[in-house]
Amino acid sequence: MYEVFYNDNLIILNSEDVYLRDFGRKIKLTNPRELVLFLDEYFTEEVVGDILLYGYLAEEMFTDFSTYFKYLEAAGGIVENPSGELLFIKRLGVWDFPKGKIEKSETAEGAAVREVEEETGVGGLEIEKEISPTYHIYFFKEKFFLKKTFWFKMQTNFSGNLIPQTDEDIELAEWHKKTEAKQLLDKSYRSLRESFRELFDDA
Repeated sequence: MYEVFYNDNLIILNSEDVYLRDFGRKIKLTNPRELVLFLDEYFTEEVVGDILLYGYLAEEMFTDFSTYFKYLEAAGGIVENPSGELLFIKRLGVWDFPKGKIEKSETAEGAAVREVEEETGVGGLEIEKEISPTYHIYFFKEKFFLKKTFWFKMQTNFSGNLIPQTDEDIELAEWHKKTEAKQLLDKSYRSLRESFRELFDDA
């Protein structure tokens, strides 16, 4: 099963008509051609609301789905300090976690560490574990992009000043307690709210 976000809408790709929430719209697809026709309609009409796509093997459907877009990969970090605070950035008025594009010949882990350092000035990063990736679609320069972001839970003992990367439109870099983090995510992207909710279950 795959979850892909587009604006504030969610597209689920699943092998069967089985999911844990109610969907107002479910589309059965049996081959790649039907999937392309659906996507043409979806983006032409700017469909609003969550949609469940099902009908053939989810892995094959997602491969077919990906070929419709210009595909790229990014990586980022959910960073915690010894006080249990999480590292946030504010970019273009929206709270987010530091992340960025994976460069050629760079691993996802290496890119995640580099992006956190560049966007916030935080060093001494240690990767604790990999978290499930997120997928989202966006429109840029007359093209639709599908971005897969690899996420890593990180720890650091860094105690220096945070330095937001202003040339990447980052206005703020701040540490926030988990109770505060939940409130910030409520004002952030839906993909982050839904993907990382479990990180704050004990807050």
